[in-house]
Amino acid sequence: VVIGGSSVDMNPSALLHVIETESFDLRGIALDQYSDTAAGVFQIRRAKGNSASPTDVKANDVLGNFLLRGYNGATFPSAAVIRAQASHDWTATKNDAKIQFFTAAEGATATTQRLEISEQGNLGFNGTTFGGGSFIIFIANTTSAASS
Repeated sequence: VVIGGSSVDMNPSALLHVIETESFDLRGIALDQYSDTAAGVFQIRRAKGNSASPTDVKANDVLGNFLLRGYNGATFPSAAVIRAQASHDWTATKNDAKIQFFTAAEGATATTQRLEISEQGNLGFNGTTFGGGSFIIFIANTTSAASS
């Protein structure tokens, strides 16, 4: 399905491909929820198998990605990615996951993982995971430091 704009994309890159050709501020996709008890939800679901016979998610399966891309004159490479990934094999009583943040460095053509929040809530920066203890963040070119 292709929606929007004055042109029609005969080869959409997704099942729902919204094309906006107007230059108004704050355009795109919006979800409004009017309720005293419920909130809007953007949901990505993942299973192995197929829709008639889904099977459990396994360790390291990507549950979903939120990709932020910009046009470089030839294509739309990812500049930043937010990813959820299963930490272990899933069961009816075990559904743990981690969330990862990737960015593309200056001059790079691919993203690299910069931050991870593990299923235990531990933080990892540039591939280094910090356990349940305290750590200190030093801010470059200053004399102050933040502790967590």
